[in-house]
Amino acid sequence: MDERNRDTNNTKAFIENNNGNKLKEIIEGLSEIKVKIEFSNLGTFNRYKSSNESELEEIINIINALKIIEVNNDDFVVWSEMVSKNQIKISYCPSKTSEILMKTLFNGDNIIACFSATITNDTSEQNGYSYIIESIGFKGDYEQVEENDFPYDKSRLYIPSELPDCQNRDTEYYKKIAEHINNLSKYCNGGTMALFTSKEDILLVADELKKMKIHKVLYIDGDGMSQNEIIQRFKKTNGIILGTGVFWEGIDLKGELLTSLVIVRLPFPVPDPVIERKIELIGDREKVLVPEMIMKLKQGTGRLIRTSNDRGLLTILDSRMNYNNYRYRESILNSIPIKSKINDSDIIEFMKTL
Repeated sequence: MDERNRDTNNTKAFIENNNGNKLKEIIEGLSEIKVKIEFSNLGTFNRYKSSNESELEEIINIINALKIIEVNNDDFVVWSEMVSKNQIKISYCPSKTSEILMKTLFNGDNIIACFSATITNDTSEQNGYSYIIESIGFKGDYEQVEENDFPYDKSRLYIPSELPDCQNRDTEYYKKIAEHINNLSKYCNGGTMALFTSKEDILLVADELKKMKIHKVLYIDGDGMSQNEIIQRFKKTNGIILGTGVFWEGIDLKGELLTSLVIVRLPFPVPDPVIERKIELIGDREKVLVPEMIMKLKQGTGRLIRTSNDRGLLTILDSRMNYNNYRYRESILNSIPIKSKINDSDIIEFMKTL
């Protein structure tokens, strides 16, 4: 169930206080620099002041993070992240966000309404809101999930009968995934988007697609263009997007702009310091990883049908979905609004109708 991060340039790691005296010296040194900048600001021309204030804010953030590490309690999660060879990013957040929100937001002083299309999850629990309620500390009433009027019955869910083993990502795996994406895009009059859980997977599949000399324009997330640039060019070409991260949410491509959506792997979260602390607090990995995956999957699949006139094909290339006894298969299928499945033999004809 765990997904390990294959992008080695972006590894997150817990930070612990293993040398209290040295850490104290660093904090004192930064505090001295902070005072000097504050003093300098008093006599600085306005054109330089904004630059100094930016540096001051950065130093204050670092001092706050180091003080949290110095205390070394469980109130915060602190981690480091390699941004580049010469740059490390230090981040921190409260361990128990729910307690803070209960005191500041859901304390009964104000009327708060929460809306989302993906906050429920279909697990064995009867209450689909339980995970989000526990995560944010929500107190109050909630309504049953309302269905929209999109004609999902006109779209199809496709899980190819033969898929490469997603737990054995070797050269053959990436070749087969690329073949599926290429074959689906061949008969697609609109655009195709394939959603990945790893940037490394994107690059390896992209390499295989390039070898096939595909006839559609290929847009690769992380290949130099911003998300907005990719979307704007994609709208003009009906090409293929290989995306991860932000492409799972917030993308609005109506009608023929996107008629084929591919989920390459089920989006189980990569265990990072925040997820690990959640698991530690709840005491059960499954009760964190599965709801997180379901919510992410709902966000991703929601990219396909954006209006009541849209039709499309949703394809899942995760080999685990081919096993009826896969533990989370039923919950996953329940969470997907497109229920009508299509077989290998009918896929081409259906694609031609889109």
